[in-house]
Amino acid sequence: MLIRKKKIKLHNKQYVLNVRNYNNRSMCLELKNKNEVIEVTLNMKDAIVGGDLVIINPEIADEVIRTFKKKRIIRRVVSTIDYNNKFAPIVKMNMSILKSYDFVGVNKYQDIMEVK
Repeated sequence: MLIRKKKIKLHNKQYVLNVRNYNNRSMCLELKNKNEVIEVTLNMKDAIVGGDLVIINPEIADEVIRTFKKKRIIRRVVSTIDYNNKFAPIVKMNMSILKSYDFVGVNKYQDIMEVK
C-alpha cells in the first residue's frame, strides 16, 4: 500500500515532512524533496525535550514557525533556549495534525516514547 504524504511549501519549493527520532529519543522533523533535506529541529543532548515538544533550528525558525502555524502543525511557542548565541524556539506540536503529514513516522515516535 502506497501512503501519500501531504506537501508543505517553503522557500517556494514543495517538501514532504518526515518525523523520526534522534538517539536521545527527541523528535526530529525534516523537510525533504528530490534535491535537498532540511532538518527543522535541533538535536541538543543537554536539552532533551519529549512528548509533543521540539526545538526548532534558529536559522530557519521564523519561516518554519509561520508556515507550520498556518497549517496548524505547531500549536504555540512555549519557550526559547540559547543555541550558539541565538534563541532556538521550543514549540508544542499538534500531533494529530502532524500525523496527517507523516502517519507512520509519528506512530513510530510515539511508540518509542512509550517505551521507558
